[in-house]
Formats: sequence, structure tokens, C-alpha cells
Amino acid sequence: MSQGINDGTTTVYSQAGETLDCVLYRLRRNDSRDEIMTLNPTLARLPAVLPEYTAIRIPETQPTTTQTILPSISLWD
Repeated sequence: MSQGINDGTTTVYSQAGETLDCVLYRLRRNDSRDEIMTLNPTLARLPAVLPEYTAIRIPETQPTTTQTILPSISLWD
């Protein structure tokens, strides 16, 4: 990975046989595909299985996700 030039992005490279989803999974990222495609408009012209060493810009900060914890219920009480 390499950092973008003061634009708040990091550049990562695909490995052989990877899709965009695989790259993001490998990096443990939960970014919106729309956001990634906005940063990388040329990805839309590539096949689903990306060529090896395709440069992909991703935001430096991981988007925050909120989880709602539901109250537990008991079937026996």
C-alpha cells in the first residue's frame, strides 16, 4: 500500500484473480462500492476479475459503522 499525495487516499494493488470485493475483503475494508468507483472511474471499464497489479485508490479512514444491540429475550422466563 502507498499513500496518496495529500488527497486522503491510499493506493492498493490487486493480486492475480481478485475482484474488487476480494481486494476489499483482503484489506478488511467495509467501504461503499459507490465511493470506491467514484475514486476509481477506470475500474468500470475493466473485467470483474481485475488484472494483476491494478491500482485501486481507497479512502485512508475506514468508514464507521454503528450496530444496534437489541435486548435479548429468553424463551423460558
